[in-house]
Amino acid sequence: MIEFEWPIKNTRIERNIRVRSHNDIHLDERAALWLVHKFASEQFLQKYCSDGILYLGVEEGPFDDHRSSNNKTEGHEECCTTLVAKALGVLGKPELADIIEEVRRCDTKRGVRPLELASIVKAFNLPFVQGKRQQEQITRFVFFALETKYCEQRHFHQKTAKEYEKRRVEKVKTGLDGGKTLKIVTVESSDPLIQKFCRSPFGDRAAVLIQRWPDTGNVQIFTDMDRQRVYLDDVARMIRQEEREARNSAKEILPWSMLVNPVVPGAGNWYYHKGTLLNGSLSHPNVKPTRLSLNRIQQIVRVGINPSSFHRDFEGDCRRGICASTVANPCPLYIFGLYRCREIRFKSKQREQKLREHRESGEDRNKVHRDGNRHGVRDTRDIRR
Repeated sequence: MIEFEWPIKNTRIERNIRVRSHNDIHLDERAALWLVHKFASEQFLQKYCSDGILYLGVEEGPFDDHRSSNNKTEGHEECCTTLVAKALGVLGKPELADIIEEVRRCDTKRGVRPLELASIVKAFNLPFVQGKRQQEQITRFVFFALETKYCEQRHFHQKTAKEYEKRRVEKVKTGLDGGKTLKIVTVESSDPLIQKFCRSPFGDRAAVLIQRWPDTGNVQIFTDMDRQRVYLDDVARMIRQEEREARNSAKEILPWSMLVNPVVPGAGNWYYHKGTLLNGSLSHPNVKPTRLSLNRIQQIVRVGINPSSFHRDFEGDCRRGICASTVANPCPLYIFGLYRCREIRFKSKQREQKLREHRESGEDRNKVHRDGNRHGVRDTRDIRR
């Protein structure tokens, strides 16, 4: 058992208390203390700290998650942090939900990873760790980490949610999988959490998010690749080719396979990696903005993610599996090397090859019959059975 003094300071109260917990305090108890430090009122301390000591995870008290009566509530395993959150009345705060749930998981479940905060706090307590930290140092480290996450989550649920209301949502029916419909969300905002909000249960869980930063003109395109199996290869090809043309850098013809590399000559302001196409980012802020309009980028995304989308002048032939693009009458989509177009041409060539082989084999059979008749060999096709 250890005991130490800690200052409680927030908008409601400012005074020191004594904290008692078990040896080598885990993240759970330190997170519970952070909640008390941030949200406790005088009434809370009078009720749960009447003798001047706050008991966290010990003494069979109200915040001892090892006590059988505290261990489970409504089918969920409790931890010291969840018990304190309930007593403070902050368990339902959206900005605290992720923090509390992660602390509970790390305290009650197996499989905590080495670099998760709970594992690092445990490492601080090891006797052989160089420069073994004092309780105050460890607690302040945890407070700093939790406060950082709390600020992010508060911004997410308040300001990002407000920014996201400006979004434009459209639906694209791909014609695949029985008419699968994909959502495309476009937002003009400089909020760095827009992408995360869009993918969350609070957003639209769109297949594609297009975010334009109005202060710089940079554009980022994100896709929900894992859950909705949407890929940006064709979008990357189209945007990069048009960017190269807009910058007069398209004199050198690039192989279609090269247009999906992470970086492409002449369109180096677009970086492509694992379902994201970035015209600049927080880690690379000084990238030149695209010369393509937001409207044009939206058009490209609609075509790029929809394998059943073809140019209107050639659509009839495309749907019959025929590529009618020629040098004299080129299809505007040919230059991009879209996967659907290459697949049509490949299958068309396969059919032509089979027809040619079939025609040649028929000619060979006729030649054999003619040669056989000239040498007195009876044509077996005339045999009546």
